[in-house]
Amino acid sequence: MARPREFDESEVIASAMEVFWRKGYQGTSVADLVEATGLQRGSLYGAFGDKHGLYLTALDAYISSALDQFSRLRATHDDPVDAVRAFVRLLGEDSKHGMGRERSCMVVGACNELAADDPAARQRVQVFLEGMQGAMGAALAAGQERGTFPADRDPVAAGLFVQASLQGLNLLAQSKPGPAAIDSFVAELLRTLDSSP
Repeated sequence: MARPREFDESEVIASAMEVFWRKGYQGTSVADLVEATGLQRGSLYGAFGDKHGLYLTALDAYISSALDQFSRLRATHDDPVDAVRAFVRLLGEDSKHGMGRERSCMVVGACNELAADDPAARQRVQVFLEGMQGAMGAALAAGQERGTFPADRDPVAAGLFVQASLQGLNLLAQSKPGPAAIDSFVAELLRTLDSSP
């Protein structure tokens, strides 16, 4: 009989995700993963196949967490447009207070390192982008029905713009521009949710 796993898989995935998120796929060694997770190579390989398999599992966890975060904001805001604003502000604060400076969006990292040559990573990136764009577009469309988002705007295009801008915010934060620059970026992005073209 196979021995039962003697570790918390969700904790191992979370620990691995932190390393991949901070160091990237190429910059992360198996030794880094062993140190972060507390598991030996054999246990990691037995559970996840190899470094690539663990990376994909960690990327799935990151994507699920990001999409769930927006869903929770939708559930706690009566106005769906306010949920989009809250998400923008949240990512702005993360960037301003250091998180974004230490690690870029893990999906951006996957795009830069793997998506061109790795079908599995590319598929996950697409799931994230389509999921987030769809969620934001749906929130803005619901805002139109409530009268809180301009009727003459395309909510799908606006959702795509917000999502692309947030990816740009991640890149901006890596250059350490200072809190004022982040605040200005966020304020400008929030204005696009209120004004007609």
